[in-house]
Amino acid sequence: MNYGIIGIRYVKSKKPLNYGGNLIDNFKLTFKAGKIVEYAVENGVNDSLTHVDFMIGSAELEIIGETASGEKVQVFKNGNWVI
Repeated sequence: MNYGIIGIRYVKSKKPLNYGGNLIDNFKLTFKAGKIVEYAVENGVNDSLTHVDFMIGSAELEIIGETASGEKVQVFKNGNWVI
């Protein structure tokens, strides 16, 4: 089975990420084969081995997935999860 990102290859922050009391603002994550391969940030980041989960999305974001059989499935619509 093929997993990955089709069409969109990067995401940009719409709001700052508050991590450990530090604001990380205006960042961009670039994906290749489903993994982050590059990042850019205006301020507030360091190189760390710490793992952080955070939500990506905005009211403008829509995600449509495709199953192995080719069925299209709405995953994210108008900034909200639908599944």
